[in-house]
Amino acid sequence: MAAVDPQPTKINRLALSLFKCLSQFKSATSISSATSTPTATATATSSLSDLPDDVLLHILGFLPSIKEAIQASLISRRWRNLWLRLPQLLFPATHNRRLWDMDRKSALFIHRALALRPPQSPQLHKFYLQHVCGYQDGGYQNSRPYQESLQRKRDLESWISYAINNQSDALVLLELHFSTFNCFEFPAALTNANVVKSLKITLCECRLLGRLSLGSARIKSLTSLSLDKITFGNYRADEILSLFDNLISFSFEDSFLHDNSVVKIHSLKLKELNLGFIRCSGSLEIDCPNLTSLVMNYYYAKEIHFKDVSSLVEARVCFLPIHFEKWRMVVNSISHVKHLATRNNFEIEFLQPNHVLFGSPLCNVKQLEIQTGYSKVKVLAMASLLVFLPNLETLILQPPLIIGNKKYYYGYSAEPEWEESKRVAAMERPILLQLPSLKFVKIKDFKQTMEEAIFISYLILHGDALEKILLVHPLVEGNSTAKPVVLDERLINKLRALPCQKKEKKESKNQLRVLG
Repeated sequence: MAAVDPQPTKINRLALSLFKCLSQFKSATSISSATSTPTATATATSSLSDLPDDVLLHILGFLPSIKEAIQASLISRRWRNLWLRLPQLLFPATHNRRLWDMDRKSALFIHRALALRPPQSPQLHKFYLQHVCGYQDGGYQNSRPYQESLQRKRDLESWISYAINNQSDALVLLELHFSTFNCFEFPAALTNANVVKSLKITLCECRLLGRLSLGSARIKSLTSLSLDKITFGNYRADEILSLFDNLISFSFEDSFLHDNSVVKIHSLKLKELNLGFIRCSGSLEIDCPNLTSLVMNYYYAKEIHFKDVSSLVEARVCFLPIHFEKWRMVVNSISHVKHLATRNNFEIEFLQPNHVLFGSPLCNVKQLEIQTGYSKVKVLAMASLLVFLPNLETLILQPPLIIGNKKYYYGYSAEPEWEESKRVAAMERPILLQLPSLKFVKIKDFKQTMEEAIFISYLILHGDALEKILLVHPLVEGNSTAKPVVLDERLINKLRALPCQKKEKKESKNQLRVLG
C-alpha cells in the first residue's frame, strides 16, 4: 500500500516538537557520564593490585604497544615483570626522524624485549611489527642503506622465527607493516611451521610471497589473509590467493593492479571477502559457493562477474556516483542477501523521472544499513530505494564516511554534483516513504539537527509497523555509561496521534514530556 504524504503542517509541528525535546538529552547524558566515571575509577584503582595475574595480563593486553606495558610496571612491585609474560607482542612504529625506516635503537629494543621473556611465559597468540624496512634490490653493496636493509632483513627473519617457535597450537595473528614498497621474502620457518592462523601484510611488493610460489610450498594453517597497499609486479592477485588452501577470510584493499588485470577468486572454503579502494580496467570474477559476507567498497573493474555466491547473507556495496550502473548490476546479482549496506550517493539517478532502479523488488532484504544525510534530496533518494525493499524490517542510518579524508577519490567526487535546475525540480517532489514492514530504526551519530527531526517525523507518520527508534548520540559511542535515546512503540503511537491544530498545542507539549 502506497504511503500518502501527510500535511506539511503536521510534519513541521511534529519535527519542531521533537527537535526541542531531544535537544535536552545531550546535556543530561554529559552530566550522568561525568558523575559516574570518578567513582568507578576510584573503586578500580583501589582493588586493581588484588586481581590475579591472569586478569592483570588480560588488562595489559589492551595497551597499544609493549612500551606502554613496560611503563605500567612502575605502578607497583607486583607489576614489575608482568609485561614479560604478555601473550601478545605489539611493536608499532616509533616517531623518529627516519619514520620510513626502523632505526637501530628500535631494532635493539625488540631484540632485548624478546630476549628478556622467560621460557615459562605464556605462548604467543599475536605478534605485530610496524614500519619494518624491506630488502633493497639495487644500490651499492657497501653503502650504508644497503647494509642496514640487509640487517633489517636478518632481524625480521629472527623475530618471525621467535614468534613461530614460541606460539601455542596456533599463532592467532602475525601482522607486518612495512615502510616502503621493497621486496621481501619470508623465512622458510613461516612455510614449514604451518601454525599461523591470521596474516596481515601492509605496504610491500608481492615478491614478499615469492618463496611460497616455488614448488608446492603453502601455508596450510592460514585461515585469514589481509593485503593492504600491495603491488603485484609480475604476479597476479588470484595466483597469490591460490597459494592458501584453507582461507576462510580474505581482505584486499587499497592495492595496485596492472591494467587489464584479471582477478579470479575461486574458493570452496572462503566465507568472508573484503574488496576495497581498488581501480583497474580488467575484470573481477567471484566463484565462492560458501561465501556468506561480501564487502565491495569502491572496487571498480571493467567487468564484474558473480558465478556462484548462493550462500551470501550480507553484503556492503559502495560505488562512486559515476559508477551507478556497476552498483546496480552488483546489487541485482546479489539480490538474495538478507542484509544490505550501501551509500546514498546516487540521488541524481534515483530521482530521474520514470526511472526504474531494479527489474523486480529485493524481497529478501530484511536489513538495510545506509550512509546518508538528511536533506530533502537525500530523503527523496532514500525513498526511491525503499520502494524496492517491501519486506525491510530494520533500517540503520549513519553519516557518509569521507573517503581517505578527501572529497575526491581517483579524481572523482564521492558525492554527486548536481545541476541547479535538476536540484530545484527534485526539491518540488513530495516525500513518500513506503515502510509496510519496518519495525526498528537506528540512527547513529545523532546530532539533533532539524533535518534529522523532520526525517524522524516522516518515519513515525509513515511507518505503521514501527516498534522502536534508537537515537545514538556521538557521545554514546565512546562512553559505555551514556545511554541512547529510545522511542518505543507506545511513544511512537502517541507522537503519531499528536494533534496538528494550533489550539491543541498545549496538549501536544504535555504528551511529549514522556520523552524526558
